[in-house]
Amino acid sequence: MIELQELIKPIWGTEKWLHNAWDILENHEKLIIKQRLDEMFYNGLPFQLEHNKILYIHLFSLLLQLEIFGLQGLLKSLEKLAGNVLQDKLRQQIIDEIFHAIVFAKITYQLSSPYALPPTYNKNIEKFTYLLVNEPDLKTSLY
Repeated sequence: MIELQELIKPIWGTEKWLHNAWDILENHEKLIIKQRLDEMFYNGLPFQLEHNKILYIHLFSLLLQLEIFGLQGLLKSLEKLAGNVLQDKLRQQIIDEIFHAIVFAKITYQLSSPYALPPTYNKNIEKFTYLLVNEPDLKTSLY
């Protein structure tokens, strides 16, 4: 079985949110994500830096946080759609969103290392994520 820690190192904060999503995946879905990551990062970063590295670090850190936020709404929806015809499409979307989150995390970490860890989460986005996760009404949390 592929563990999330094999795909993103070191641990700095994204994992508590990604584990929720990673744990619902089946082994073949985890393998698909791993293969996509291996292809994308075959030669290191999947793009050339054209600006100061710190700009990319903060940009991808923010993108990761927003991706994690959006993923929480999808996870809540998946629970409600059990047995529905839309469940398979939503599951594929979740796989893609997990892939995106891991890509952003890997880029952020690779740009930050070996001298630093990625920046901490924006506290307001983090609070908003907790609100979304704890909102009992699905319609409210998705809108």
